Amino acid sequence: MRLSDLGEIKTIELIRRITTTYPILLNANRNIEVGIGDDACIIKDGTIITTDAYIEDIHFSLDYFSFYEIGQRV
Repeated sequence: MRLSDLGEIKTIELIRRITTTYPILLNANRNIEVGIGDDACIIKDGTIITTDAYIEDIHFSLDYFSFYEIGQRV
Protein backbone atom coordinates (compact mmCIF):
# COMPACT_ATOMS: atom_id res chain seq x y z
CA MET A 1 0.00 0.00 0.00
CA ARG A 2 1.19 3.51 -0.80
CA LEU A 3 0.78 6.63 1.29
CA SER A 4 -1.13 8.23 -1.58
CA ASP A 5 -3.66 5.38 -1.38
CA LEU A 6 -4.44 6.18 2.26
CA GLY A 7 -4.54 9.96 2.15
CA GLU A 8 -3.41 12.32 4.91
CA ILE A 9 -6.16 11.77 7.48
CA LYS A 10 -6.06 7.96 7.32
CA THR A 11 -2.25 8.03 7.49
CA ILE A 12 -2.34 10.18 10.64
CA GLU A 13 -4.89 7.82 12.19
CA LEU A 14 -2.72 4.79 11.33
CA ILE A 15 0.33 6.41 12.97
CA ARG A 16 -1.78 7.30 16.01
CA ARG A 17 -3.02 3.68 16.33
CA ILE A 18 0.48 2.22 15.95
CA THR A 19 2.09 4.58 18.46
CA THR A 20 -0.57 4.01 21.11
CA THR A 21 -0.86 0.23 20.68
CA TYR A 22 2.65 -1.21 20.83
CA PRO A 23 4.16 -1.35 24.36
CA ILE A 24 7.68 -0.48 23.18
CA LEU A 25 6.33 2.82 21.82
CA LEU A 26 4.31 3.66 24.94
CA ASN A 27 7.56 4.50 26.77
CA ALA A 28 8.48 6.98 24.03
CA ASN A 29 4.99 8.50 24.24
CA ARG A 30 5.59 9.52 27.88
CA ASN A 31 8.03 12.16 26.62
CA ILE A 32 5.50 13.76 24.28
CA GLU A 33 3.82 16.95 25.47
CA VAL A 34 1.57 17.54 22.44
CA GLY A 35 1.19 14.54 20.17
CA ILE A 36 0.14 13.83 16.65
CA GLY A 37 -2.66 15.93 15.29
CA ASP A 38 -1.51 18.57 12.88
CA ASP A 39 1.97 18.73 11.38
CA ALA A 40 4.00 18.84 14.57
CA CYS A 41 4.72 17.15 17.88
CA ILE A 42 6.14 18.81 20.99
CA ILE A 43 8.46 16.79 23.22
CA LYS A 44 8.50 17.60 26.96
CA ASP A 45 12.01 19.09 26.68
CA GLY A 46 10.58 21.74 24.30
CA THR A 47 11.80 20.16 21.05
CA ILE A 48 9.34 20.58 18.19
CA ILE A 49 9.32 17.96 15.44
CA THR A 50 7.49 18.73 12.23
CA THR A 51 7.19 17.57 8.67
CA ASP A 52 5.00 18.41 5.73
CA ALA A 53 4.87 18.14 1.97
CA TYR A 54 4.93 20.96 -0.55
CA ILE A 55 3.94 19.48 -3.88
CA GLU A 56 4.08 21.10 -7.31
CA ASP A 57 0.66 21.64 -8.90
CA ILE A 58 -1.01 21.05 -5.55
CA HIS A 59 0.60 23.63 -3.24
CA PHE A 60 2.36 25.78 -5.84
CA SER A 61 2.91 26.14 -9.55
CA LEU A 62 6.16 27.00 -11.29
CA ASP A 63 3.98 28.97 -13.71
CA TYR A 64 3.37 31.54 -10.95
CA PHE A 65 6.18 31.21 -8.40
CA SER A 66 9.94 31.55 -8.71
CA PHE A 67 12.26 29.05 -7.01
CA TYR A 68 13.09 31.79 -4.51
CA GLU A 69 9.40 32.31 -3.61
CA ILE A 70 8.86 28.58 -3.27
CA GLY A 71 11.92 28.34 -1.00
CA GLN A 72 10.56 31.14 1.21
CA ARG A 73 7.23 29.38 1.61
CA VAL A 74 8.84 26.05 2.44
